[in-house]
Amino acid sequence: MEAYIKECLETYFSQELAEGTIKLEVINIDYRENQDYIDKYFIMYNSVILQNFDDREATDWKYLDEAWNLVNNKKEFIEFTREEIEQFKAVK
Repeated sequence: MEAYIKECLETYFSQELAEGTIKLEVINIDYRENQDYIDKYFIMYNSVILQNFDDREATDWKYLDEAWNLVNNKKEFIEFTREEIEQFKAVK
């Protein structure tokens, strides 16, 4: 899942990655110090969450629960993720 997300970002959002307007943050929910993420986003397993920030303050977010269903189909997973990111950016 993580590798697919990285590929999606590097393929379709390389400029935003370079500019820092999009970033990938991997959180290990097995670590006690990440309990806040589990509580805030109701994470129970590998998950994809899109989030906007305003001056380092978290604003809106979207949980991509469908991503887990596509994990066995790389092409569909990447296309789904790309579309969701595009839609999420448009709402900002």
